[in-house]
Amino acid sequence: MTQDGAETAVDENKPEAVNENKSEAETREDEPETEGDDGFLSDYVVYVVGGSIMLSVAWLALPLLGLGAIYAGNRLREDEGKKVSAGVLMLGGAAPVALWLAVRLQGL
Repeated sequence: MTQDGAETAVDENKPEAVNENKSEAETREDEPETEGDDGFLSDYVVYVVGGSIMLSVAWLALPLLGLGAIYAGNRLREDEGKKVSAGVLMLGGAAPVALWLAVRLQGL
């Protein structure tokens, strides 16, 4: 409303005024951060390297670490969309766990 009581129409399609005096730091604060990109290691690299290490140790010493490789493979498949590397980690991690369970259950 104006001072004389008349209503003014508001154009809803018109964008609000942009403050052009914002500094670059203030502009960056308004922008959402990208998930998982810290500039050093991407999620893909962390899951592939971590899953590969767990997979190797699962085959050599501790079969239950295969569960960690399965988890890393699952995260690769869901978050990154990498199906081949995810499948390798998941199947490679499931095999020592399955073999360990078969040996343990054979003694019963």
